[in-house]
Amino acid sequence: MQKITQVVNSISKSSYKHVDNGHRKLRFSQIKDLFEIRDETSKVLQKTKDLFDNEANFDIDSLILEKQDILNLIDAKIESQISRTRSEESSPKNTSLYFGLLFESRDLVSEVFEMVKIFKKNIS
Repeated sequence: MQKITQVVNSISKSSYKHVDNGHRKLRFSQIKDLFEIRDETSKVLQKTKDLFDNEANFDIDSLILEKQDILNLIDAKIESQISRTRSEESSPKNTSLYFGLLFESRDLVSEVFEMVKIFKKNIS
């Protein structure tokens, strides 16, 4: 829980600092990417909650596959941003914030699923 809190805190602080310093907002494609990551993560977390509510049918292996799908999605967004950075003029602060959000999102997903594994191990 502490690691999850640290990641969320880092996301909040870096986003606030970016806005507070008057830097440009993220590009539409970047915002769209972050919403896609949020939506996919929310679906898996809701499924996780549903599985915990029905402990008898808890299948952690399917969750781990879905976790990997989310991590692959984030990796694809990182690669996409690298390509955009090479081909388009972009703000270094904007790009830095976006990469930071992607990497922190990756850490958040990993930490949440680590907590799920620990919880499942302790209820078994």
